[in-house]
Amino acid sequence: MVEMTRAGRKLALTWPQSLSEPALDGDTAVYEGVAGPDVDLRLRALPDGFAHVLVIKTADAAKDPRVASLSLALSATRLTVTEEQGSGVLMATDPSSGAVVFQAPSPLMWDSSQPAAPVPQTRTQTTVDAAEEPGAGAKTAVVDVAVGDGALTLTPDQGLLTAPDTTFPVYIDPMYRTLLASSWGMVSSGYPDENYPLFDGRSTEGVGRCEVGKDSRCVKDQTKRLFYRMELPPLKGRYIQSAEFIAYETSAYNCSNSTVVELWRTSAYSSSATWNNTKRTWPNGGAWGEVLDTRDVAYCSRAPVEFGGAKLREHVQDAIGKGYGTITFGLKAYNETTMDWWKRFADDAYLKVQYNNPPLQPDNDTMFADPGTKCLPSWEAHTVNRIPTVYAYLKDPDTEDKNKVQGQFALNWDAGDGKGFIARWFSDLTAPKASNTRFDTPLPSNIPPGKLIGWNVRAYDGEQYGPWASDGAQIACYFYYDPAKPGAPTITSTDYPQDGAEHGGVGQPGAFTIADSAGVADRYFITLNGGPPRTVATTAGAAQQVQIAPTRSGPNVLTVQALAPSNQNGPVVSYEFRANKGSAPVAGFALDEPAGATAVQAVTRDGEPAVSATVHGGATLGTVGHIDQAVQLDGSTGYASTSTPLVDTSQSFAVSVWAKVDASDPDNDFAALSMEGVHESAFYLKYVKDTRKWVFGRTATDTTDAPGWYQASSAAPARTGEWTHLVGVWDALANRMQIYVNGARGTDSPVIPAMWKATGGLQIGRSKYKDAQSDHWPGQLDDVRIYDRIVGDGEIEKMVTDHPVLKARWMLNATGEGSNPPGAPDLVLHNGAAIDSGAGFGWGTSPAGLMLGAGKFAETLTPPVWTNESFTIAGWVRNMGRPQQAATVFSQPGTQANAFVLRYVPGEDPVDQGSWQVALRGSDDAAAAPIVVSHSNFSPGDWVHLAVVYDALRDRVSLYANGQLDETSDGVSQEDGAIPFEANNNGGLQVGRNKFGAADGTEFWPDAMDDLWVYQAALTQPQLASLAVNMELPSGSGP
Repeated sequence: MVEMTRAGRKLALTWPQSLSEPALDGDTAVYEGVAGPDVDLRLRALPDGFAHVLVIKTADAAKDPRVASLSLALSATRLTVTEEQGSGVLMATDPSSGAVVFQAPSPLMWDSSQPAAPVPQTRTQTTVDAAEEPGAGAKTAVVDVAVGDGALTLTPDQGLLTAPDTTFPVYIDPMYRTLLASSWGMVSSGYPDENYPLFDGRSTEGVGRCEVGKDSRCVKDQTKRLFYRMELPPLKGRYIQSAEFIAYETSAYNCSNSTVVELWRTSAYSSSATWNNTKRTWPNGGAWGEVLDTRDVAYCSRAPVEFGGAKLREHVQDAIGKGYGTITFGLKAYNETTMDWWKRFADDAYLKVQYNNPPLQPDNDTMFADPGTKCLPSWEAHTVNRIPTVYAYLKDPDTEDKNKVQGQFALNWDAGDGKGFIARWFSDLTAPKASNTRFDTPLPSNIPPGKLIGWNVRAYDGEQYGPWASDGAQIACYFYYDPAKPGAPTITSTDYPQDGAEHGGVGQPGAFTIADSAGVADRYFITLNGGPPRTVATTAGAAQQVQIAPTRSGPNVLTVQALAPSNQNGPVVSYEFRANKGSAPVAGFALDEPAGATAVQAVTRDGEPAVSATVHGGATLGTVGHIDQAVQLDGSTGYASTSTPLVDTSQSFAVSVWAKVDASDPDNDFAALSMEGVHESAFYLKYVKDTRKWVFGRTATDTTDAPGWYQASSAAPARTGEWTHLVGVWDALANRMQIYVNGARGTDSPVIPAMWKATGGLQIGRSKYKDAQSDHWPGQLDDVRIYDRIVGDGEIEKMVTDHPVLKARWMLNATGEGSNPPGAPDLVLHNGAAIDSGAGFGWGTSPAGLMLGAGKFAETLTPPVWTNESFTIAGWVRNMGRPQQAATVFSQPGTQANAFVLRYVPGEDPVDQGSWQVALRGSDDAAAAPIVVSHSNFSPGDWVHLAVVYDALRDRVSLYANGQLDETSDGVSQEDGAIPFEANNNGGLQVGRNKFGAADGTEFWPDAMDDLWVYQAALTQPQLASLAVNMELPSGSGP
């Protein structure tokens, strides 16, 4: 019937009979006739749980024995379910820690009676849906609950069901909730200078006037008021759709006479609150601000009193928008002069918040204009000769309504009116579409010619706008409009038409016809997805057919410009088409065979012949590799080879391998992969000693005296002694060689002659040069792949991110263990930092963690990652309260400054507006301004999983909390344009301190950390989410 899951714990309830297909009513599924024709079941989905309401429509249905006692099968995975003595509250707790995971108060039932007489409007709540909560005149009763033998048994109150004055329908409603109050207290006029935090140990307290003459338990005549301080969820930037404050009324002076209780906005509650220092309103120096909502009720058993409305929502929205960590509410009786308004409330009030995530920021890579180009900065703007239509893909993280996203476009220019380059036009909202689809709009006809035009876009989801594309590190897109320019070229293709469907595949060429409608062009300038340009000659604008191979699955953007003999250039035209994923490798060698195997088998495409490579000489299989096992080669005789070539090297192809050179400073060339000709290798993917770089190269001919050598090379020197991912690509359409190192594209070869065709087999770990075998590999090779097509940037990046290089993992369960993989640096504990059984994160899944505090820290003696290459550092962090000063989680020092530092930074006013921050510097200079990203997800006492990610392919720094970016309207947790300096000369990774500012460091983390991971790769969001599951992953099971 219903299932709730939290942190691997699951609570499920099952209806005793099969349920028919429900009718949907908003957030409610209605099952009709579950116990006779006049008994319905309503299951309502709530933002933080669920409610199931049994609707008994008639007195006859109330007599049915099936509703006299209802037993639901109860399944509790990794939970213990008990009933709290006295209150009937159901508690689902973790058996190892005793922590409450789910909680359900004693169910309530009510009828449909109306008030005998109208209640004064000033004392009534807005009309409510009787199927969700009792109306003002409803008779109520508590439903008896029993737990045992794998069942939850509900026994409705027979008195209410059978009473002659009961008005049907009758509703039976168990309600579930989270977000309990974090602190509470009472103040009393009878003891005006006393404070009563946490109700002085009582589970309930009174509101209103208590008179000894009417109840001796009052002790003395006094007036009481209550405060509840709540932790606010970290939702800065979200739109609050609704907010409800719910307190449990346990008794009233007159159970049959409803009276009004008020919910107030108050100053922040503290344990020092007394009647005298809080009794006045804000203008008079007191704690009471304004009434947010009222309820007219009289419950004499534990029943929820729910406050809501526009004022409450606006108050919560304001507090969350300002980044407050807590919010305080007050309860007062409407009339404090008589005991008729006296009530008691429990200590476990809570706040329910339903919110909307704003749409995501549009990605510049998905924005283009036609005529025009992909999104370009102002200094690269092209000119178009007719007003373009602009396009962008828009996304929203909420998926409950697939057709709710709309787009708004804007144009900026300088009109010469002294106002500067500002927005001059905004489009209407586009028609709604699904998230991650293409949106477009034609631009207005009044665009001024000859001026720089900037266009921008943002998404709207029906609740709020997302950030503009130009917010933060991204840019708006720019062009010039000149109607006097020559005509635009035309682009057509039957292989890759502009029909919105996916065709062909990555690396699969298709024919595109390009023509100049003006008939003057002598050449066409062509680029695909912003890649290297290509020039195609023509005469008098004649149509030319060119072969283009997409480099991305999904959208690709081809841009073409016609150039005239006079060098009068026409406008750039964009042509978007969509491609399928590329074909699988021709052969993939996992190299996972056991020691002693004499051959390695390749995975081939379905229906194609088997392929194997024979192992020779000093080649040892079964060694620990980057992905499972690998082959270890001795650098002199070890290699593996196939008997025949696997691809036609005269056509486009690509090869990839994970490689590790054992030598720290090798003084020879070493080939990871090659394919033989008669005298030379047709290609070499290798390390070259002269430049200390990775190279993908070839000779001009298959002769011992080849007249030339061509190559693509890595941008930076090779890092030996560690796993590196290498890809070599020959693009026969562009006649260029490409090399990628750990996903980063190196320096392409120039346009070179066509490649000659290999006649021999694939060589794993050696090459041929002038008839001799050479360049034997001294180290390990893993995961070799051969493609008969080019591979795109995105595919190559995925090869790297699918198997990121783990540099260290410290589980922190015991001193002396948890450094993984072998060879990872030790984490050295200092000044009393210790492994502690009380510092393990999660629901008892981690047996211990690292306990830090003032002056305590841990560090590696050397940096575990190169900070100027992609990296991720992640771990669990806890603090029982918000730090009152900056506190560092991780940092990597240079000589004068940190390459990066991740820390908590408190707000200035108030302190609880603080946030997590990463500061990243581009130079080892304390005066250099850092790039800063931040995240608002902090809850005192809770574990949070933090990850700082540097993506060198995009020059992007990101901060994740619990596997998610902070997707606020500011986009504050991710910034582009970040390039940290290489910090390798002042110690290693600092855990729990900033090394600068004092001799022993500063900003010590005051509490616990656990399960730290270090990768030399930029982990993806799904990978980070897998690390952020609330359980300790076994060794070797990370991304």
